[in-house]
Amino acid sequence: MSLLLTTALLSMVLGAPVAQVVSSSGTMPPQQVQPRDPTAPVIKGTGAIKGKVTTADGRRPIRRVQISLAAPELGENKTMSTNAQGIFEFTELPAGRYMLTATRGGYVRLSHGQQRPGEPGRPIPLTDGQTVSNADFALPRTSALVGRI
Repeated sequence: MSLLLTTALLSMVLGAPVAQVVSSSGTMPPQQVQPRDPTAPVIKGTGAIKGKVTTADGRRPIRRVQISLAAPELGENKTMSTNAQGIFEFTELPAGRYMLTATRGGYVRLSHGQQRPGEPGRPIPLTDGQTVSNADFALPRTSALVGRI
């Protein structure tokens, strides 16, 4: 198939003039590929939320506790684990209201501000540039009663 016939066919298919479809060298110009699933823009802020997770009596830090941070401003949830001292810190947060949840096997799952299991937690209000450093958790151990009659 000749170059002229190829360019004419491409011009008909793409609906653009022949000069726009094929460059002067006879090769097709590279096309820009659009992403299949557009991603939401990442919003970075200057706020931070940090805290410590301890046992219910407050005596020992608990490591490897999964901390989940949720807010409409994020577009998605963020998670991290506490370090060996039970400390966690979320940085570069935009202003908003954030819900924190702490989870670890063998301990009761709690939301920040929750007084007892089953009650709702309280969101943490955060302004731009603010650091909330008292988002602490005191996790009670889970327990079960087992018996036989």
